[in-house]
Order: sequence, then structure tokens, then C-alpha cells
Amino acid sequence: MRFLMGNGYSVIVEGILASHRYGQMFTKLFTDHDGPSLAYYLDVSFDETVRRHQTRPQRSEFSDDDMRSWYLPGDTLGLPHEHTVAEGSSFNDTLQLMIAQLAAAGQPRPAPYPAGASRQPRPAPCCPTPAE
Repeated sequence: MRFLMGNGYSVIVEGILASHRYGQMFTKLFTDHDGPSLAYYLDVSFDETVRRHQTRPQRSEFSDDDMRSWYLPGDTLGLPHEHTVAEGSSFNDTLQLMIAQLAAAGQPRPAPYPAGASRQPRPAPCCPTPAE
């Protein structure tokens, strides 16, 4: 991660990042990174999590009961510059918030998606393991 973060890449890590499991690792990444680092916690109720999951192509990969066992309300990582995104924030509102905060932190504004382009993330140019 440090290699990518130290060479002008914007790195986005998304997922269920339980603080008891990932907090120390992300704290180290934030501390070691010379540039701006921002974190976001999506504060969404379990019912809304289930509703949103039903709109995803992966909806059949795991059940509501699986998600219930993973769901940790209010489980922020406690990182500097960690922002909470409210349940009512739309995709576009959240995206604009992140762009504005990146710009304020000194990061260039990301290029908009070309017309008709997929909003699916592109694979990273390399995928180091946590041990690297």
C-alpha cells in the first residue's frame, strides 16, 4: 500500500473493516503516509444495509443472516480525518463530499467518468498483500 500511496495514486479501500481487526493496520497506514489521508464511515442501519444489498449483482452471494453476523453499528476506526456519511446521503452527495474534501486536503480533482463509462472500479495496477 505504501508503494501505491507514495506515488501519486488515490487509494480507496472499501469493505466491512471492523475496528478490532483493521484499526491498528489503518492507523499505521495513516501515520506512515506523507500525504493527506481521509476515512469515511457509512452510518447505515441494518435494514438499509439489507435493502441496498438487494440492488447489488452479488446479492445471492451471502444472506441477511450472514450480514447480520458482520454488522457492527457505529464501528468507526477512530482515525484522524474520519468522516461519517449519513444514511440519507445519496451516492452523488457522498461523491461530491469526498471530492470537496480531497480538494481541500490538496488532492487534485478526479477526472469525471466519460459519457457511458461504467462506474465500476478498475482493478488496481498491482495488489500487494498486507505483508508487503
